[in-house]
This record gives sequence, C-alpha cells and structure tokens, in this order.
Amino acid sequence: TFRGHELEIREVTSEPTSIIWEHMGTTHLQLAMRICIGLIGFLLAIAVFYGGVYIPLTSSVVRYAQKSGKPPSPFQTSGLGIVVSVGNNLIANLLWLGVPCLGFKRKDQADIVTFAARTLLVLLNT
Repeated sequence: TFRGHELEIREVTSEPTSIIWEHMGTTHLQLAMRICIGLIGFLLAIAVFYGGVYIPLTSSVVRYAQKSGKPPSPFQTSGLGIVVSVGNNLIANLLWLGVPCLGFKRKDQADIVTFAARTLLVLLNT
C-alpha cells in the first residue's frame, strides 16, 4: 500500500519505438559498407534516370524548339516537369525503402540520411 491505496504491479511489454533492435549487432564497418553500396545504388538510379529518360527528352524538346525557331510550348515544358516529378518520386521511394535496410541502430539516424539524400535529389533538379 502507498498512502492508504493498494498498488498493483504488473510487467510492461513496451519498448522504445526509435530503436531498431534488428540492427543492434551491426558493426561500424558493416554500416559503412552498406552506406557505400547504398550511395552507389542511389547515384546509379539517378544516372539511369538522367541518361535514359531526362536528357534524351530534354534534348528532343530543345532540338525541336531550335528547328522551329519558337520557344518550347507549355505542353512540352509541363511534360518535362511531370517527367522530373515522377523520376524524383521514384528515386525518393527507393530511398524510403532502402535507407532502413542499411543498419542504423536508431530511427532518427535513418531519417537524417533520408532527409539529406532527398535534399540532394531536389538540389540536383533545380
């Protein structure tokens, strides 16, 4: 009893939500290697998008505008904007899925890396 009230003690089964328990055995070397592989994958995804979609499409619009002697139409510039938006979204989703697999022990560490990579992605496209 405590101050005239009966106390009941029971086991609590909650754990901190910001800890990623599966990654507790990850060494610094493993984390560094996974980050390097992830960074290579991230840069490769950007290169594939730019080399395979964005640069050819942009070049086509610019060539068309130069031959016609007119600036690109609103339809063409809107189309390029949509392509960039879709590409950014696809790469951002890859980041969202991939960063938690790197091996960070705390969720805030993974969130910081995700935020930094998404910021880099926006800066590359502006």
